[in-house]
Amino acid sequence: MSKTSIKLAIRRAVTTDPLNQFLNDNLKAALRAALRHSGTSGQAANTGTWRQAANTGTWRQAANTGTWRQAANTGTWRQAANTGTWRQAANTGTSGQAANTGTSGQAANTGTSGQAANTGTSGQAANTGTWRQAANTGTWRQAANTGTWRQAANNGTSGQAANTGTWRQAANTGTWRQAANTGTWRQAANTGTWGQAANTGTSGQAANTGTSGQAENTGTSGQAANTGTSGQAANTGTWDKLQI
Repeated sequence: MSKTSIKLAIRRAVTTDPLNQFLNDNLKAALRAALRHSGTSGQAANTGTWRQAANTGTWRQAANTGTWRQAANTGTWRQAANTGTWRQAANTGTSGQAANTGTSGQAANTGTSGQAANTGTSGQAANTGTWRQAANTGTWRQAANTGTWRQAANNGTSGQAANTGTWRQAANTGTWRQAANTGTWRQAANTGTWGQAANTGTSGQAANTGTSGQAENTGTSGQAANTGTSGQAANTGTWDKLQI
């Protein structure tokens, strides 16, 4: 009997024998299921599904309910257009909330932040220092005993509590400063940018972009004008991948 004849006989026996056929079918089904669910996480269909594709790090939520994706090797997160977009730019750790959609948050117990659509309010969680911009007043506050800053309505002034560093916006210059040795905040004239000194965590709101940040080790946050950028620092964040 030739090798070809032997191979054909074995193949015929495997595919025609009922037990072998049953085992083959179930093995194939199990393999398909394992491959389909490898590295994935999901929520029920029709309620918004998100998945992490095997070996890609991609998260998705069902179309038309808001899509979250983390692109392979890029760390990019997205939520569907028209429902609010979150993005984490490759190698930058930034993420954003869509314009005109509302709020974004940092993990509970580490401080929340968000700017509500059409209200101009933002806040960090209680017990970690809160800041708010009151609707229609332009007033910002941080919780007492953690350093207070305020922007008075219609005058653009801002200050932090005594003994914790003061920052001010100089008349006609747009400059913000925080006391030496506690981190310096500046808003450049005609640019609207401000920053905190190196080694204390950075923060800035760029002209026409509205980006800002919270100190390092507590998470960065901000909402860019018309796009909204927001991020939480490594080792404090919540955008965790659900492992299956």
